[in-house]
Amino acid sequence: MLAILFVVRELRAPQPMLPLSLFKHRLFALTSLVGLLVNVAFYGLIFVFSLYFQRVNGLSPFAAGLAFLPSRTAALGTSLPFAGLAWKAAAQSTDIVARRVFFDNPDYGSVRVSPDGQTLAFLAPIDGVRNLWVAPVADPGAARPVTHATDRNLASYYRWAHTSRHLVFFQERDGDENWRASSVDIASGVIVPLTPPQGVKSFVQELDHKFPEEMLLRHNARNKRYFDMFRVNLVTGKSELEFENNEHLGLITDSDFQLRLG
Repeated sequence: MLAILFVVRELRAPQPMLPLSLFKHRLFALTSLVGLLVNVAFYGLIFVFSLYFQRVNGLSPFAAGLAFLPSRTAALGTSLPFAGLAWKAAAQSTDIVARRVFFDNPDYGSVRVSPDGQTLAFLAPIDGVRNLWVAPVADPGAARPVTHATDRNLASYYRWAHTSRHLVFFQERDGDENWRASSVDIASGVIVPLTPPQGVKSFVQELDHKFPEEMLLRHNARNKRYFDMFRVNLVTGKSELEFENNEHLGLITDSDFQLRLG
């Protein structure tokens, strides 16, 4: 009954302890069956011998337990040398892994292809600070940086504009996690702020190929609790309020930049 309940639970659980699909693999199913049979045989023999000592030899339960003592002692004695090897291995000094191995910037990350398929963009460090780089798809070795941040890493999230010439990226100040948006022209290197420069958290709401030089952005400059929606020109930085939000946690827009749901 318990086995049936376990199987039912595993089939219904979104993250099962033992995915039953593993048993479709012949080798896994066979080794699991062998392991089960070995355990049943071992503990079954202990049970049978215990009954034999009590019913046939007339031993008490305590005496029957003592009858297993020599075999258990022998098993313990043969395992002790292996335990000693484990202790020696654990006692060996190991070098501490440097924190930068886990937390330092990768050599390359967040690779994206421009909408026209001609240019790669990716994040890579300059003097230890993560910046945006671009390269021709046909020649990645010709990569060059288009931002030159020196204090804080750029956010790992950025977007290509449908001009295939502009990238929208996000920066913070001194770890405040207020990510301001800017665009960079990868041909000229001109960077244009798209949101207020400080104390504002922003993110992309919508972009579409029908409006290659524009994007819907949301930020909380007016009210820190709510994010208003703006239509922003990525070339000039001009921003127009599309919706003043005073109650909604999120907004849903369509590809025509029309607000549909809040």
